[in-house]
This record gives sequence, C-alpha cells and structure tokens, in this order.
Amino acid sequence: MPVFPEAAFELQQLATDGTSIDHVAKLIGMDQALTLQVLKMANSALFSGSHKVSTIRDAVMRLGLDHVLNLVICTYQQGLYKSSNLKLRNYTYMAWIHALITAAGSRWLARELGYAEIRDKAFLSGLLHDIGKLVLIKALEAITSKNSKVTLSDEIIGKILATLHSEEGYMLMDEWSIPSAYCNIALEHHKQEFDTENHLLLIVRVVNHACKREGISASNGEQPLLSDLPEVKALDIDSDTLDKLDNFILEGVETEIRI
Repeated sequence: MPVFPEAAFELQQLATDGTSIDHVAKLIGMDQALTLQVLKMANSALFSGSHKVSTIRDAVMRLGLDHVLNLVICTYQQGLYKSSNLKLRNYTYMAWIHALITAAGSRWLARELGYAEIRDKAFLSGLLHDIGKLVLIKALEAITSKNSKVTLSDEIIGKILATLHSEEGYMLMDEWSIPSAYCNIALEHHKQEFDTENHLLLIVRVVNHACKREGISASNGEQPLLSDLPEVKALDIDSDTLDKLDNFILEGVETEIRI
C-alpha cells in the first residue's frame, strides 16, 4: 500500500500554524532532490507561465505557500507512480498524467469560475481523486510478481480499475488521515447522485470528464459531451470556458509534463 510521506504533512501543519515563508523554504531546501524537483515543477508550462523562479522562496512568493506545498505533495506522489511490470507500466504512467492534469486543470477552472479561494484545494482534490487506481495497480503488481502464471488482459485491468478505485481510494486516504473533504471526492467523483452545492466536487468531476474525453486516463470509456454534464450546468460554465479547459488540458499533454 502506498505511504503518504510524513514530511508533507509536517509542512502542511507548519503552513496552517502560520510559520514564516523563510522557515518553510529552509525546510524544503534541506532536501536538495526535493528542491530541484519542486522548482522544476513550479517552472513547468503547466504551472508557471512565462515567469521563472530560481528559489523555493521565490516560488512561494509568486505561487503562494499553499500551492508550493501542493507541489511538494505532488513531487512525493510522482515517485509512487512507478511499476516494474511491463504490462502495468503504461497504466501507472497514464494514472499519474491523469492525476497531474486533473489537479492543474481543477486549479485553473476554480480560478476561472471565480472560486479562487478554493483553487489550491481543487489542485489537491484533483491530484488525489483517483489514488485508488494506484492502490489497485500496486496490488496487481504484487500478485503477478508472486505468481508468474498470472496473466492480466487489458479488459481485466480496465474493469478492476474502473469499478474498484473510488472505494479503495477513499479507504487509503482515510487511513492517511487526509481531511474528509478530499476523501469524499475520491469516493463520490463517479456517483450518479452527488451534491450540486459542493463546488470542489463539481470542479473535479468536470475536469476528470474532460481528461477522459481526451483519452488521458488509466481506464477509459465513452464519455458524454462536457456541455451535457449536470456538473457543468450546476456551475454555469459557458462553452468558451469549456473550450479553454480543453486547450489547457491538451497543452499540458503536448508538453508531456516531464516534471
């Protein structure tokens, strides 16, 4: 089972307690590999635009402390999406790309719709909403490594990921003691009935659908038009914004997001 790093929780707690930017930057800077990866991510086209940052403090000043801490979590998460199984490696890669683009797209959409105050929560919600797929891929990897006679077809893998990931993700995040708002999004992002007043959930559901329509997912199926989604109607998203969201997602994929 994937383990959520204690360091990420500690940094989040420091931010909650009002610790200074310099102190948080110093703590991150103590890990050179983490610092390099966070700066690389912060300067990627997906997050930074044309202005580059060269220090963690610069990143915090421009992107905000909450978002930099989300990038720290993102960096840790990326390290979990690895597989030694050739069959499962592509699923793992696509699950990571889906998580990353859903995170960035949810943050973008929250700000675009006037919900800037929840944009960083939207990022983390998008990053973790499909974490159950990682749990299942790791379980399948363990099974096949113990018994070489076990073979996995794409149909079987796809069905397992599609049907079980929401519950598995919820249970894992609950075990990690992740706040319930994020756990519930992992559980409810595919449910037919959902809270139309939960803007965080609605935003993640829209971006999740948009990614799947573009084939950016470890388990794909036929998806309805974005304009037909009840979530889109509940958020009153116009066609121009939906087009911009599609472009944002495609541009992220085209750069291959090697961060």
